[in-house]
Amino acid sequence: MDTKNKEYAEALNPSSEDDIKSSMASTVIEPSDRFLFNYFMFLLFGIVLILPFNALILSIGFFESNLPGRDIEFVVSTLTNVPIFIGQILMLFISGFLNLKATIIFSLFGMAGCCMAIPFLTEHITSINTLWIVILISIAIFCFFSGVLQSCAYGYAGIFPQRNIASLSNGTGMSGVVIGILRAISLLSFPVDNDIPRDPNLFTGAILYYSISTAFCIILIVLILISFRTEYSLFYLEGKNDSQAQKRIDSIDNLMKSHQSFTIAISNRKSLARQSMKSLGEEDEEKASILKVHRDNWLNLWGIFLNFVITMVMYPGLLLQGNLSFIEEIDWKVWFVIILFVASDTVGRVLAGFLTLKSPIICGILTLLRSGNVAVAFLSAYDISFFGTDYVVIINIIISGFGLGYLVTSQILTACTIPKPYEMELTGKMINIFLQIGIVVGSLIATFGLSTLF
Repeated sequence: MDTKNKEYAEALNPSSEDDIKSSMASTVIEPSDRFLFNYFMFLLFGIVLILPFNALILSIGFFESNLPGRDIEFVVSTLTNVPIFIGQILMLFISGFLNLKATIIFSLFGMAGCCMAIPFLTEHITSINTLWIVILISIAIFCFFSGVLQSCAYGYAGIFPQRNIASLSNGTGMSGVVIGILRAISLLSFPVDNDIPRDPNLFTGAILYYSISTAFCIILIVLILISFRTEYSLFYLEGKNDSQAQKRIDSIDNLMKSHQSFTIAISNRKSLARQSMKSLGEEDEEKASILKVHRDNWLNLWGIFLNFVITMVMYPGLLLQGNLSFIEEIDWKVWFVIILFVASDTVGRVLAGFLTLKSPIICGILTLLRSGNVAVAFLSAYDISFFGTDYVVIINIIISGFGLGYLVTSQILTACTIPKPYEMELTGKMINIFLQIGIVVGSLIATFGLSTLF
């Protein structure tokens, strides 16, 4: 009888639960990221996410020389966003049934294969009609893999601390710098003569872009395989599963408060739940809700969307319309505008990692003010007085790039502090979805609304 009373008293004693939680907390020590391996892995991950797509943009001239009369520029700049978006949406609903590591590696192999196949197919298929169909299919497959990989990247990074998420964001900015350097090397080493049909240097330059992209994909595959085995990664991957178990424990706590008569039985259930915390990650798991994640983070998500709409309306097309008197050749002008924009974007992303603007409302206001960049770009394009000067054009490009990098990175980092641990992966994927929708909408506005003005 005394034993039963003792058990009943212990079950009702709230301090016993506090002791257990404090004991558990004291044993949880974050392992160090040795040699910053995972930090640099995410940096390369960000570069690889955008690098192959940038290779497509830089090889537009190569495609046009092999596909005369076909609007390959429209396909690359706008329609490529469709398979990317499809891949991301698909992953939003089926990722729970897939192995994350296997999906990332499969996508990287798919992108690497497309990177090597596209330039050789373009160069060696002589029938224009056949080549057009083959290229459309190849680019669609390539971009679908890219969409799947982007979803996995943001979902995977969302599990980790902010410094790793910032590293991924910085990598996407640095990707433009890398491709800009490759473009400069190509222009200097393999100058193109536009008077020569199918100039061989176009093929050589395309091979350079795609070979580097393929090499980066292969290197990332190796680093991903290593990353998933590091103590640092395992800590957060297991923590993601443990958070599901903790959520179940919390629900039991609430049940105890409502039904005191079943305290002893529920206490036993709590004990069993704690003993099986790691196994509960995949059993009886309560899924994060898309609607709840959106409700908690809507200011940041829509801010990211709006930032990319504003950016894609003017970049690169509208910004390229501004006059730069010190550059005569169009290829070098395109290179200068793009490298200046992406370098400014990268600086903004890096700064946001150290000085994050944590207020979604202030970020939203500054995002709306970025519409002024579009207005200045319009005035510069029409060479209206003061706005057509080199200084104004250059300053507007710098502010446009910096504003995108700083505000989007701040919004991403802030968004990842709001959800609960079991919602982090879904939050990362939703960030990527809103980002991509912004790119699609902005590109469509630029293509159908602005292209006829110039």
